[in-house]
Amino acid sequence: MKKIYIDVTNIPELEHYTGISRVLSEIILRLVKDNAGIVTLSYSPVRHAYTVLDTGVLAGRMNGTDPEGDCYTDRLLTPDEFEQDSVFLEINSSWHTLPNRSFLLPKLKNRGIRIITFIYDIIPVRSPQYMAQHTLMKFMEYLTAHMTYADDIVVNTEAVRSDLLSLFDELGMKRKPVHVIGLGADFTSGAKDSHGEQADEDILRKLEGRRFLLTVSTIEPRKNHKVIVEAYEKKIASLDTDIVFVGRIGWEMEDLLERMKSNPNFDRGIYVFSGINDATLSRLYSMAYMVIFPSYAEGYGLSTIESMINGVPAVCSDLPVMREVGGRFCDYFPADDADRLAEIVESYVSSDEKYAQKKNMLVTEYVPPCWDKTVEDLKSLIETEKVSESEFVHRNIRQIVFLSARPAPILATLPYIEEFMPFLTELVVFCPDKMALYMKKNYKGRLNLTLVTDDELLAGAALPADHATRNFFLRCLAMRLDILDDEFIMSDDDYRPLGPVDETCFFSEGKYNGYYFSDLSTWRYRLAMLFSFDYAMFRTLEFLKSNGFPTLQYSSHQPQVINRRWYLEMLDEFPDIKTLGYDEWSTYFNYCAVRHSDHYRPKPYITLSWPNIGGENHGVRQSGYVFENFYKENYYKNGLFRKYADRFTCREYVIAENNEKKELAASLLEKFEGAAKLRAQFAVDYEEEEHMLPYFALYLHGDRNTPPVLGCPERYRIAAGRLTKLEIGISRDLCCAANIMQYEFRTELLNEDDEVILSASRTIMPRMEYSYLSFVLGSKKDGSLRMKITARNTLSGVSTTKTIPVEII
Repeated sequence: MKKIYIDVTNIPELEHYTGISRVLSEIILRLVKDNAGIVTLSYSPVRHAYTVLDTGVLAGRMNGTDPEGDCYTDRLLTPDEFEQDSVFLEINSSWHTLPNRSFLLPKLKNRGIRIITFIYDIIPVRSPQYMAQHTLMKFMEYLTAHMTYADDIVVNTEAVRSDLLSLFDELGMKRKPVHVIGLGADFTSGAKDSHGEQADEDILRKLEGRRFLLTVSTIEPRKNHKVIVEAYEKKIASLDTDIVFVGRIGWEMEDLLERMKSNPNFDRGIYVFSGINDATLSRLYSMAYMVIFPSYAEGYGLSTIESMINGVPAVCSDLPVMREVGGRFCDYFPADDADRLAEIVESYVSSDEKYAQKKNMLVTEYVPPCWDKTVEDLKSLIETEKVSESEFVHRNIRQIVFLSARPAPILATLPYIEEFMPFLTELVVFCPDKMALYMKKNYKGRLNLTLVTDDELLAGAALPADHATRNFFLRCLAMRLDILDDEFIMSDDDYRPLGPVDETCFFSEGKYNGYYFSDLSTWRYRLAMLFSFDYAMFRTLEFLKSNGFPTLQYSSHQPQVINRRWYLEMLDEFPDIKTLGYDEWSTYFNYCAVRHSDHYRPKPYITLSWPNIGGENHGVRQSGYVFENFYKENYYKNGLFRKYADRFTCREYVIAENNEKKELAASLLEKFEGAAKLRAQFAVDYEEEEHMLPYFALYLHGDRNTPPVLGCPERYRIAAGRLTKLEIGISRDLCCAANIMQYEFRTELLNEDDEVILSASRTIMPRMEYSYLSFVLGSKKDGSLRMKITARNTLSGVSTTKTIPVEII
């Protein structure tokens, strides 16, 4: 069985389990007994991570065998560290706790984790008048997140299932699989009683020998306790029958409590008990004459079942869910009809025969649901793999496909493909008409070449001007052509294998491998201004989040495998996306991660030179180097790979050189990460001492003759031989002129003699809100150094300068 994560935040601190906490405890106890591989977690807002609990000790707390056991461990687990292909089982009432599910669930989807959630009801949506506003807001966030990201939803009645499916339709959301799994009623509370928990004899003595109606629930508007009070005042009191309320006092109950307390029979015929233990509750059920369940809205109604288990007749408000749970064993009345409730009670009080018949029916005919069945059904759901809509059959991959308008790069790349990817036998190139003629004349390789011109592909359709929109649009059109196999490799013209690659790189153990390099939810532009690529990332993120897909970034600058049928399936489900300018890779692979998760696996990318050597890390470190994203400048005079050939020579030389390049890149990456750690540590130290971060700030005026405002840290630390990166935040006047003027940000390192030993500058482009300036001080210098910072308007020349001391390490 797969590893199952369960969030039990706040549960270990509870003294008594009621409602959802009882459900959670019963399920966990049986999963532990079955050795189901569960990992229980409690979130720590201070540490921004889950604490992993000792589940065995937690079970002891739940069943009463070790009520004081310390179940907390020292092990922490962030959502990014959950085991891939595991299950997140949401049972708790987690809308009350952190982390927010709209934050957590996308991270779990990125890990390929199956999300199964219990939705007990959607009462806050259907009946918001019965909810406190803060509860309603939290629940809406929680429910929307699960309706968006859950793989399977579990409900406990057909009534809730119908209601939830209707809500999917009302919100225009794609329905998720909704499974009905009934809750049990054979609670483990008896085990607690047997381990020393004693019933409250003071309460039992008050009710000894009395006929009373029992209701068990939180005392709040939705539970409709007022109808019982009204029925008592109108009739029930005259029947020599008491009413007993058991439950904590909820919100907006002051008026009803005052009404009960002002009744002369309060605490002599009307009783309210809060915080009683399970042993006392069990005794009250056995002593009760009837149980009343008058709610305006319910998801299940456990106390109804508990009353029937105890052979006590139950009277419920006439709701579909209550008839589903109680069936012919209960009596029903309109929720606001106190007279009808009183009539039902009177009909039993006045007829011992009728009352005896009802009790006998409960004892001889009622078969209560059991938790073992609940957990067996739940385990069956967890163990059942999702079934694809069409049968999955993998065939050998033989085709590589390019969209290109550059004949020189693709002709330089193809020798690497031919030599190191021998399983490929066919080459399909989509390109402009002139390039097609050039390729037909100049390509002499071993692959069987098929050319499709832009005119043939477009078939009269207009070509979008935006680069990212154009690429996705063309790929979507290409997918409709039968010249493509059902499975093929898609690549750009400058992605080169570094050595031998076989098909298992793309398909292994029955699953396609998709390679990601970042998370779109954390995407931030890295250059001086936003480009078409950045806007495509933002649009794609919005699409993925709104449809409950993972948000991994798959533009990994390497060849990727495509299942054309899945791609067409995506286009059929979302027919408008082909012209909306989404990221062509991220859209498809995140779709596959949900719709075809049984045959798809996300993996960290394996690309050399993405980002280019020395560039800023995008959040995911390569798991290795299998392909190179070819940057020609790397092979120029001052390039990192200047001593290596930029063209295919012979197999042995290419493999040897590429091995050296990989070692060099790995060494530089290690230095880059070391520099990042040093910068991060300086930021921590500086913030602790100065209560602010060591960042630089610019405020730019609309008047070009007004010098910019320059904010600098009080001091700075530089690691010799490591990358230094100055973070720059930028803000402007509301005046539009400030948004179109260009500035220069310059730093100079000065020695004790005011000599400039290093200088670097960055152009602050219009509309930028963030930038950075990077440089490397080659070796440690003797004496004290200062950093001179200048911000200058390049149009007027006005500037602001500040100088700060520098520590060299």
